[in-house]
Order: sequence, then C-alpha cells, then structure tokens
Amino acid sequence: MKIVHVVECFAGGTVHFVNLATMYMNQHEHVVIHGERKDEISAEDVKAKFPQHVSFLKWKSAHRSISIVKDLKALADLRRKLKQLKPDVVHLHSSKAGFLGRLACNALGIRNVVFTPHGAAFLRKDTSFVRVLFYAALEKSAALLSGTVVCCSKSEAEKFRKVGVKATYINNGIVLPAGSLRATERKASPVPKFTIVTCGRITEQKNPVLFNDIASAFAQDSSIRFVWIGDGEYRDKLISNNITVTGWKGREEVVAEVNSADVYLSTSSWEGLPFSVLEAMSLGKCLVLSNCVGNIDLVAPDYNGFTFDTAEEAVYRIGWLKSNRKILDQMGMNSLEMCYENFNIEDTFKKYLSIYQDHNAVS
Repeated sequence: MKIVHVVECFAGGTVHFVNLATMYMNQHEHVVIHGERKDEISAEDVKAKFPQHVSFLKWKSAHRSISIVKDLKALADLRRKLKQLKPDVVHLHSSKAGFLGRLACNALGIRNVVFTPHGAAFLRKDTSFVRVLFYAALEKSAALLSGTVVCCSKSEAEKFRKVGVKATYINNGIVLPAGSLRATERKASPVPKFTIVTCGRITEQKNPVLFNDIASAFAQDSSIRFVWIGDGEYRDKLISNNITVTGWKGREEVVAEVNSADVYLSTSSWEGLPFSVLEAMSLGKCLVLSNCVGNIDLVAPDYNGFTFDTAEEAVYRIGWLKSNRKILDQMGMNSLEMCYENFNIEDTFKKYLSIYQDHNAVS
C-alpha cells in the first residue's frame, strides 16, 4: 500500500506523528509531501530522523497563513504530485494541508482520504472570533468534498461535531516502557527542589504568560523551581526568577529532565492530544493541565492529576501536591497505567491501518 502524507510544515506534534506512522507501518510505502518554515526548523534536519524507506517531496508555495495567490499555487503543485504518485491512501495533517489536500483529492477523484487536524484552526485562542467562524466554515466546506476526519483525541472530535463536521478519533499513542510499573524503578534520583516541568515551543498556544503567573506565585519559595524545556518567540514572557528555560535539548536530555521532575504542568490554550504530556505520563508524572481540548483527555481528576481554569487554581494544586508526596507518587503511577490502557502507540497505528484498508476496500 502506498500511503502519502501531506504536511504544511515540519513542526511539533504533527511531524512526530508522521514519523511514528512511518515507523509503525513500515511494511507499507510512505511518501511525505511537505512544506517548510525555515525560520522554525530545517526540513533536512527533520528528514534525517525518519526511517530510510520514507520518500520526501517538497510542497512548493505551502504557507501557514491564508494567501490566495500562494494557496492556489500550492493547490496546483499538490494536485500534480498526487496525480503522479497514484496513492492508495492520502493522509492529510493539520488544517492547511487538510483543506487544500481535500480540494486536490476531490479534483482527482481520490476518495481514500484521511484528515487528522492535530489541533484544529477553529480552536485557536490567539485570533478573532470572526476568524474562528471562518476557519470553522472552511472545515465544514472541506468535509463535503472527500475523506474521513480522524481527530487525535475525543475532545477534538467532539468540537468538530459541534460545528457540524462528522468526525471520529484515534488517540495519539506513546512508546511505553517495558517491565514493572513500580515508581521506584521508573524515577531517577530526585533533584533537591520540588520541580515543575513543561516541554515545547514557547508560543502563544502554549500560554507562557500563564506559566509565568503560576511560577511567580512561588517566587519567594526557594524549595520550588519551574523548568521550561524548549525555546521560541515568546521566551521573553518567562520572566519569573524561579523559571529556568533550557533551550532545545536532545531526546535523552529531555527524558532525563522530565523524569527528574515532580509535576508536569501544561498551560496550553488549545491542543490536539499533546505528545509532550503523553511522554510525561509514560515516565510516571503527575499532571497539572489547563482545561483545554486535548489536555482534558489525559487527566482523570484526583486519579493522575488535575485540570485548572485559572492561575490561582494551578497554584493551589501544585502547593497541595508538594505537601502530599505519597498521593503525588501514586498519581504518577496512575498516569502510566492510563498510558498502557488508552495511549499505546501500537494500538494507535493498528487502528489507522484498519481505516486505510477500509478506504481501499471501497475505493
């Protein structure tokens, strides 16, 4: 089976998902049609991390923002590439690729199309209400053309249904550790301070202002520290003196940093189903997550952590966890249990493969 993935750019969880798909469905041929945001990450650096059997084609004129001229050029280029490739399945990733890809597939008569939003544009909190309505209208229009909308979390699928788009979901998955679930075997030696960690690009989506507000509430407590693993254009919002911004690190360093922390904190305004939180869960971390799409699928309140709506609520939860170490450790073990039950990477791609094959059976 020839599976063609279309991505507007190599960024964040989207490229991680595509990489995992090519690894866990490696008995099939994979072609990735991609754009590039050179100011964020080099496509060549990303491609080097993929399995050798994956082929890549540059998607000319692919661009994040809406531009009639560039989008028409990108649509024409995508149509040409798909016509030449004759794919068995086209998997579209994120909103821009999802819209232009369904236009191109509809024009070519390709019906075996899957669209995964990875955080829908109409869920954004950094834009106007009018734009949100416009993005929702685009999704409704594209859904009439071709393909199946497969969200990466239950809450994201529910948001699509709420705006009138038929959608299903398959949870993102994580590679899980083998062996015992005992916390003593999973945790590295604790660092001297109670540590709250997050990981990701410092963008408006991740709400660093809220992260800073939470950290600043503990600025006078020398026994607590906050760590943001990553970098980005909103780094200057993290000004509290108890925050360490590490910059980008290699995978082993990230795992070690998260593993040595006590609590994983997410202040995101919207998500699809964040891999960074799944990674923390696989390391047995208790979660304190903002109450947004995607995040809410990963927390069972009072079982593996808490969700919050305000900085004050997050501050209270962190303080309470610091004073209740046994409950904190148990919640961490519960996070890992939830991963095994609901977010196993092998289950994720068995389900996608089933959808691909169903598409081929009726095409």
